[in-house]
Amino acid sequence: MIDVPAPSRQEVAAQLWRWLPGVYRARDADGRLQAFVALFADELWRLRRGIEQHYADHFIDSAQDWAVAYLADLVGTEVLYTGEAASLLGMAARNRGDVKNTLRWRRRKGTLAGLEGIARDVGGLGVHAVEMFERVAWMQNLAHIKPTAGLALDLRRGEALAAIHTPYSRARALADLRPAGQRAGWHRVGNVAVFQWPIASFPLLAATPRAIGGGHYTFHPLGLDTALHAGGATEALRVQVASRPGAPGADICHANADDVPIRNRDLREHARAYVDSPLGFAIREDGIALVGEPPAPGVSREPALDFGELAGARGMVAADPTVYGAGLRFALEAVRLGAVFTLVASVSTPVAYSPGQPLASQLQLRNPQGRLRLDSATPDFGYTDGVAPFEPDSGEFHHPALLLRVVNQGAAAADFPASEAILRNARGQAVQAYLPAIDAVAPAAAHYFYVAADGSTYHARGDHGAGAPDRNPDASLYGAFSLQHLARASEGQRRIRPGHPPERWRRVVARSLCCRDRPLVPPLAAGEVAVDAERGRFAFPAGEEPAGELSVDFRYGLTAAIGAGPHARPDLAPARITVARTRDAHHASLQAAIAAAPDGFDVPVVIEILDSAVYEEALQIGNRDFPGGLVIRAAALQTPFIVKPAAAPRALRVRDSTLAALVLDGLAFAGGALEVQGVVGSVMLRHCTLQPASASLRVVQAGHCEVALQSCISGPVHVAAAAGSCQAQDSAIQHPAASVEQPAGVDAVEFANGRVVLERCTLLGGLAAQRAKLSNTLCYGDLALADPGASCLRFSRLPRAFDAAAFRCTTATPIFVSIDWGDAGYLHLHPNSAPALLGGGEEGGEIGAFHRAGLPWRLQNTGLRLAESIPAGLTPLQVRVLPRPRFPGNPSP
Repeated sequence: MIDVPAPSRQEVAAQLWRWLPGVYRARDADGRLQAFVALFADELWRLRRGIEQHYADHFIDSAQDWAVAYLADLVGTEVLYTGEAASLLGMAARNRGDVKNTLRWRRRKGTLAGLEGIARDVGGLGVHAVEMFERVAWMQNLAHIKPTAGLALDLRRGEALAAIHTPYSRARALADLRPAGQRAGWHRVGNVAVFQWPIASFPLLAATPRAIGGGHYTFHPLGLDTALHAGGATEALRVQVASRPGAPGADICHANADDVPIRNRDLREHARAYVDSPLGFAIREDGIALVGEPPAPGVSREPALDFGELAGARGMVAADPTVYGAGLRFALEAVRLGAVFTLVASVSTPVAYSPGQPLASQLQLRNPQGRLRLDSATPDFGYTDGVAPFEPDSGEFHHPALLLRVVNQGAAAADFPASEAILRNARGQAVQAYLPAIDAVAPAAAHYFYVAADGSTYHARGDHGAGAPDRNPDASLYGAFSLQHLARASEGQRRIRPGHPPERWRRVVARSLCCRDRPLVPPLAAGEVAVDAERGRFAFPAGEEPAGELSVDFRYGLTAAIGAGPHARPDLAPARITVARTRDAHHASLQAAIAAAPDGFDVPVVIEILDSAVYEEALQIGNRDFPGGLVIRAAALQTPFIVKPAAAPRALRVRDSTLAALVLDGLAFAGGALEVQGVVGSVMLRHCTLQPASASLRVVQAGHCEVALQSCISGPVHVAAAAGSCQAQDSAIQHPAASVEQPAGVDAVEFANGRVVLERCTLLGGLAAQRAKLSNTLCYGDLALADPGASCLRFSRLPRAFDAAAFRCTTATPIFVSIDWGDAGYLHLHPNSAPALLGGGEEGGEIGAFHRAGLPWRLQNTGLRLAESIPAGLTPLQVRVLPRPRFPGNPSP
């Protein structure tokens, strides 16, 4: 019943009216009878909805929330507590999964795989379970010797040695009789250790790496050392990655493991699991992978679609310019095929394709969309718009097929060498096309080639010679895309090394890159790319640094989805102006987009950044009028970085302007302060990062002003206004001068004349305000309130010197894993912190910015289910696996 869409009220009323005899319907001239019947229709619709919902409540997937507890009782289990964070993290959905899987888990009760599955599904964290009796040293029985139970490891097994003190260690230890905890008491025969990764990982895609000199780069666009993580592992992806040669045995290939920091030794032994992997990281040049899987055999017969319009910048580049000798004068052009239109009843109508008609009557060649002149050892690129540019997002009659045209522009016949060209479309997608060698190309002669999805090329003429194409790509089996017309098979979407050495592909080697002021010993061999996953760095051999545009995909660790990142940001209004550096947009500069924003609109003017590139700009908003407000935001799942140039005084300045509201959404700022002056009614930052070490927010207003931070990471926030409020939710605010040893003396938040409202926040530094409302907030610094009697302090950490009235607050000293933004353990409360901080928040939650991560509830629920499923006589031991920051090395001189 529930599989059939329920009729609407109007449909029920219409059906009842149709069932009424026609004689009565005909007499209802004024519609009173139909309105009377509609009253019955409304009740029938409500009755049907009630019956259908009653039926749906019998099934855990479709039952209402209140019915889940009753279904749990039917299978003999209890609903787990999810806390206030249920609506944010879908923790309530795990209750449904708990009830749904109860019987399946009971069938696997007592097995190690069953315990792992329960912990993974209930807690939502990456899990690896170990029976500790297998890691306890035993006295060998000479009648039954266990070769793998030796106390000492084989020193020749580097991978096993590197795994010591990790969840995947195979080392044996003496029995540990100390009380079980995070670091001690593991090694007992009756213990089952359940290792959990409490820090989540988030993917940053197509980001711009930071060059730090000497051919060295950091994955992080701001030059930070950020440990790379592997994660996002569904079972389908895990199976796909584990099927690669050499991948089995990697940390991420273990069942239920997720959000795992990548160890250098694991990367060395199982590079295929992480390099150019959906679970690991990728390095690209001009959109094509530099390293990764070796080329896969096979030839695609699918055309490369959505390449009808190349990008306006670097839309076509030579993968290896060295193959073109001096004196060659060839032009390589990207051409599109467009539909022929005819007039039908004065309406322009595209002619339908037919395999039986020649190409000339159906498609026509349009102007070149890109041109690469091959006239020297280093070809140059010039872009030319077509007559009717293809718009990928607007929809057309057909997907234009991509043609490459090779034209000899010299005065004599010449040989065209086998080469590769990289094509990038308006959306930033790239394909590396493999062009065949052509002997003795006559002057002005043109050869056409279709490009397949994998980069294979096909002749566009039946005789494989020069001349206009005569093969219809939209015919049966795509016409020209048949093996008899194959010009050159693809060798994979891997960037060709310059010079075409014997080894055409680069390969990843795991190395420690801590001291970049000294050369690597031993030095990198030709074609190697050194990657230090534990520091988030990579390096190229001397003389092999790529000349194209580099981009990287990687995963970084953070306890919860706060700050700028690929996080869900619902309710994004349509953008008026777009900005991008790696794909086509209205503007390539954010300052140019601000200058083009129209004044005087009563609705918000929205500027959207479409990529995750780095914008080295000092933004200025001066003498402008936005009565409806100005919104500068990142596109969905993008993380643009705005870095202040060294010579500029500020990263963003608003002055002598009138704005109803200034909204910054999904942006990361670094290098300087954000200063807002003029007449600005409100300033809102949502999912933004102001690098605590170098960026801050200062709002100076003559009148009333509202400042709000939602899910942000920020440097100090100072507000100087006649009145108003400063509110922050789920945010971390840190003064760069505040340290663990000395957090006092500097203010992270200051609003002398206003009210500060902090909910689920972490302050590293002081708070100075007229009055404040603190809830589930960790204040590690001074707290100066001019009117403490009008303040409300509840479920928070307060400084010891503060003696005003507070409700269920604590003065316990927090223990952070790290206070450096960029580390995976940034502001993560260590398990050795006081219980009043780890579970002293509202409803037993954690105090601080990661309250809604729900770690106390997750760990509690996991512990309850493990206790129910553990075999008799064994003890489950939950161990949180936390990151270990590495020595950063000596800075460059």
